[in-house]
Amino acid sequence: MARALLVHCQHPGRTGSGVHLQALLEQWPEARALVGVGADYRPEERFWPVRFDTPELPFAVVGMSDVMPYPSTVWSSLDEQQLATYEQAFGRVLAEAIEVHRPDFLLCNHLWVVAALARRNHPHMKVAACCHGTGLRQARQVDWIFERIRPDLARLDRIFALTGSQALEIAATIGIEPGKIQVSGAGFREDLFFAGPSRQGRKLLYAGKLCPTKGVPQLVEAAQGYELRLAGAGSAQVAELAQRSGATLLGMLSQAQLADEMRSSDVFCLPSLYEGLPLVLLEALACGCRVVVTALPTVVDWLSPELVESGWVTLVPMPPLEGVDRLAPEGASGFVDGLRAALETAFEARPKLDLEAALAPYRWSTLARQIALSV
Repeated sequence: MARALLVHCQHPGRTGSGVHLQALLEQWPEARALVGVGADYRPEERFWPVRFDTPELPFAVVGMSDVMPYPSTVWSSLDEQQLATYEQAFGRVLAEAIEVHRPDFLLCNHLWVVAALARRNHPHMKVAACCHGTGLRQARQVDWIFERIRPDLARLDRIFALTGSQALEIAATIGIEPGKIQVSGAGFREDLFFAGPSRQGRKLLYAGKLCPTKGVPQLVEAAQGYELRLAGAGSAQVAELAQRSGATLLGMLSQAQLADEMRSSDVFCLPSLYEGLPLVLLEALACGCRVVVTALPTVVDWLSPELVESGWVTLVPMPPLEGVDRLAPEGASGFVDGLRAALETAFEARPKLDLEAALAPYRWSTLARQIALSV
C-alpha cells in the first residue's frame, strides 16, 4: 500500500484536482496530504494544513486557475515578497509532515511552485507530480515564476500526464527527459458514480466553475427549451445571467450530491474553452448521462473513440480564441449554434454501447495502483 504524502496547494475537493486528491486518499489508506486552506478551515485527521489569510500568509489561497469556486489570489498578481512568503509557509509544513509521516514518496498535485519547492528542499526523496494542465497554463502566463522553478521541475523523478499530447508539451516546456513522463489519465470513483434508471427527458446539467472560460454564458443561451441546472460557484455576473434565463442554480455540491444530480439528468454539458482532463465527464458518463463537450485536444486525445462513435459523447467544434481561454468576439454566435446543435443530437441519441465495459479502464482503483507502482 502506498505510504505517500500528497501535496496539494489548494482546498481539497473543491475542484477537479481536489477530487483527484480525495480519490487517491480513498485508494491509499496509509497516505496523508498537505493542503492549502483558509484560516477557518477544519482539516481532516489525515491533512496537514497550510493556512492562508493569516499573519504568516496574509492573502487568500493562490488558485491554480484564475477563477476558483472560493475567494482566491491569482498567481499573476503575486510579487517577489509574496512568493517568498508562500514558499516559506509551504516549506515549513512540508518538512513537518515528512518528519512525522515518513512517506515513501511525495506526490505533488500540480506541476507548479510547490512541486519545485518539494524537489529543491528534499533532494534525496522521490518526488513526483501530476499535471492537470493548469501548471502549463500558468507557465505561459507568469513567466518570471516559471523561469525560476523550471530547473527544479526538470529534476522531478516522475511526472504523470493526462494524455500523450500533454506529455509532449510537458517535455518541451520543462526540458525533462521524456522517459520520466508517464501518461496516467484520470478516473472516477465507482462507489459514488454509477448509473440509475434510464431517463428520456429534457434535463440538462452543468457542473464546474460559473465563468466565461467554461463557456457558461454560451451554454445558457444555447440551452433555451431545456431544463438547465448549474452546479458550482464563480462569477456573480454569470450566475445572474443564468438565473435570468430560467436556469436553476444548485450551488456547490458534494461528490455524493453531484452523483445523485447526474443520475437524474439526461445530458451533461461541459462547454469549456480550456481544460486539462475533466474528471466530471467520466463521472457523468458513469451515471448514465450522454455528454456534450467542446472538442478540446486533451479531451479528444483522452476519450475512447467508441464513446463518440456510439453517441454517448457529442463533440462541439472549438470556437476561435483570444489567448489561452478567451472566446474571440467573432466566434460567439457560431459557438452558440454549435452547442445548440450538439445538445439536440445528444438528447435524441440512444447509444447501444456497453458503457460499463467502456469505462472500466478509467476507474480510480485501476489508476491509483498504476501511479503507486510507477513512482
